[in-house]
Amino acid sequence: LDIMLNHYMSRGLISEETYRTCAEYLRSKQIENNSQ
Repeated sequence: LDIMLNHYMSRGLISEETYRTCAEYLRSKQIENNSQ
């Protein structure tokens, strides 16, 4: 999924702000998964 986000950002399909929001969301999800 990170690869897809990087791809979208490099294409200019999403803004850096959107990228950051997604990255933060993914990180929080990963932390949830790791703590279970």
